Amino acid sequence: MPGPDVVDLEVFVESGNGERAAASTSYENDYALVSGARSHSKPPSGAKLARSKFTTERKALVVFGVLLISALVALRWLAYQIVQLKRNHQQLLSDYEELKNSLPTTQVFQESTCWRCDFQWELKGESCYYFSESNTTWKRSREFCERRTSDLVKIDSRDEQIFLQLRLKDIMSSPEDKFWIGLTDSRQEGQWLWVDESCLDPSFKFWARNQPDDYQPEKGGEDCVGIGQKGSSTNFNNWFDKACEVPHRLICEKAAQRRSEPWVL
Repeated sequence: MPGPDVVDLEVFVESGNGERAAASTSYENDYALVSGARSHSKPPSGAKLARSKFTTERKALVVFGVLLISALVALRWLAYQIVQLKRNHQQLLSDYEELKNSLPTTQVFQESTCWRCDFQWELKGESCYYFSESNTTWKRSREFCERRTSDLVKIDSRDEQIFLQLRLKDIMSSPEDKFWIGLTDSRQEGQWLWVDESCLDPSFKFWARNQPDDYQPEKGGEDCVGIGQKGSSTNFNNWFDKACEVPHRLICEKAAQRRSEPWVL
C-alpha cells in the first residue's frame, strides 16, 4: 500500500496542472505538522527565565536559613554564658559571706586613713608643705600662704625640724637662699610668737649660733625668723632672725586632706 507521499504524487500527476495547488497545500500541511512537533519538543525562553528565577530564590532561602540557624546558635551560647556568670556571682557572694563569718569575733571592719596634699604640696605626716621659688617680705609671705588656706610653717617637733632642714638642703641654691617661717617678735622684743599666737617653748628651739642677735636695732632690728642652711649639719640648728622687709623664700603649712578606705583589723 503506497504511503502518503506516493498518494500525493499520484494525485498530483493525475490531476495535472489544475490539481497542483491542492497537492502543494497538502505538502505544506504536513510540513507544518512536523515543524509544530519540533517546536513543542523545545521549552520556550520564558520557561528558562522562570526556572532561573526559581533557582535564585531557592538559594536565597537556603542562605537565609543558614544565617537564621547561626543566629539562634549564637543566642543560645550567650544565654548559657549569662547563666554561668550568674552562677559564678552567686558562688562568690556565698564564699565572701562564709569567709566573713569565719573571721574571729575580735576582727572588725574599721577605717584606715590616707593623707593627701594638693598639687605642688609635699606630704609629711599629717601636714602638707609648700616651698616657694620666689622671694618676698615676711608679711607678704604670710599673705601668700593665707590665700592658699594655710599659714607660714610652725615647727613644733624635732622630727619636723629635721625634715625641713633635709628638704631645704636639696632646694637651696646658695647659703643665702633662706626661707621665712611663722615666728616673730614684732609685737614685743624678745617675746617670740608663732602665727597661731602660741609662744615659743624655750626648751624647744633651733637657733643657729649667735642667733637671735637683733642686728642693728636702731634701724628696726630683726623681728622675723627664717631657716636654711646649705651643706651638712649635725645638730640641725638653722634658725636666724632677720629684718622682716628683707625678701626671702617661704614655707607654707596646712593640714593634709583625709581619704578614708575600709580595711580589716
